[in-house]
Amino acid sequence: MLSQISWRICNTMMTTPVSILFFVSHYLVTATFGKIELDFVNLRTEAYSEDSRVPQMSLGTPSEDAFRRDLTINALFYNIHTQLVEDFTGQGLADLRRAIIRTPLPSMVTLQDDPLRALRVLRFACRFNFSIAEETGACLRTQLLLCCSFVCDGHLSLLYDRILS
Repeated sequence: MLSQISWRICNTMMTTPVSILFFVSHYLVTATFGKIELDFVNLRTEAYSEDSRVPQMSLGTPSEDAFRRDLTINALFYNIHTQLVEDFTGQGLADLRRAIIRTPLPSMVTLQDDPLRALRVLRFACRFNFSIAEETGACLRTQLLLCCSFVCDGHLSLLYDRILS
């Protein structure tokens, strides 16, 4: 269903014919237009258990989806009907303008749900030359140590490549 919707949106958006390459996973469809990648996802909410970084997912509201995101700048939505960017956290647009990386919820909550998010904080800060918010930075020190327990030798090179990309 998500891939059908994303196909219709892509065809509507295109003013000139171009080949569209789709990558489909369980929760994500990525359409590639030449060098531009566009991700399509369902709005969802997540619940984590203490013994796993893999959440239980269910359909959610735009606000629930925004606050479950790792960073405020990743919680911005483009409304194809109004052609406006929607910021349900109330911080994403301002953080983007000020070049700041922060989490939508208290950083310890966001980073404890999935310790690998700490690596994403560093990746985005380095990639875009953004500053890390003080509270988020303080939580990073603790969470980066926990990340090591989730990374096994087989995934280390993949994780390294993803951080640098």
